[in-house]
Amino acid sequence: EGIFFPPKDAEIRSATTPGTLDKAVSCRVKRQYAFNRVFSEDIVTAHLEGSIHLNNLDAFDQLYSTTQSLEYLKKYGLDINQRAPASGPARHPEVFNAHIVKMTRALRENFHGPIGWDGVNIFYAPFLERKSDSVLDKLAEHLVYDLAQMGGGNGAEPTEVDLHLYWE
Repeated sequence: EGIFFPPKDAEIRSATTPGTLDKAVSCRVKRQYAFNRVFSEDIVTAHLEGSIHLNNLDAFDQLYSTTQSLEYLKKYGLDINQRAPASGPARHPEVFNAHIVKMTRALRENFHGPIGWDGVNIFYAPFLERKSDSVLDKLAEHLVYDLAQMGGGNGAEPTEVDLHLYWE
């Protein structure tokens, strides 16, 4: 235990649920693995001495972030590697919202940092013709709320999502 968890490790002490403890232990093990098996001794020494900084050592096996276009979801619908039922292209904005949330969740499994969606307002435009302001407000609120609710449970970090909008 002392090898992985020094007595003053605030991350382990602050783990208050089984999920947060699981996350803290796995992060600590992955950092130790990165030091022992991924990086050379010179790099580890430089990091420990403060000459360089190795960021996100607990996620060395993940890409950091991605920004995707919504064009694929709009054109083809949702088909995530056989893990969820496939869905054809959305015909309603509520379904398009659901596709974005599900695809964001799937991307989060492979990326440690933010998941970005480019041109959100442009790709939503065909779904929003002749919609009232109150309907537009409701759709935007649902999308932001659903994205904000992802992650954070069971020790997972909240999912950061960037929604890129374009204005003239």
